[in-house]
Amino acid sequence: FPSHDMFRWLHSGGGKSPRDLHVGYDGEVFAFDDPPIIDPHTNTRGLPGQLINCRCRAIPVIEIEE
Repeated sequence: FPSHDMFRWLHSGGGKSPRDLHVGYDGEVFAFDDPPIIDPHTNTRGLPGQLINCRCRAIPVIEIEE
């Protein structure tokens, strides 16, 4: 049974040297069980705010079924 728990990436908009990858993710929707690459140097996948000095946030996406 696949998970449908999703989040929208919210870039912090701060920091002296923002990660280009994270800036590009701003507003994009991802699945919690299949997060995007957060560090292109190591191909590490993860959630917003997981890396040191990352202040990005995950905003839950709630789908309402009728």
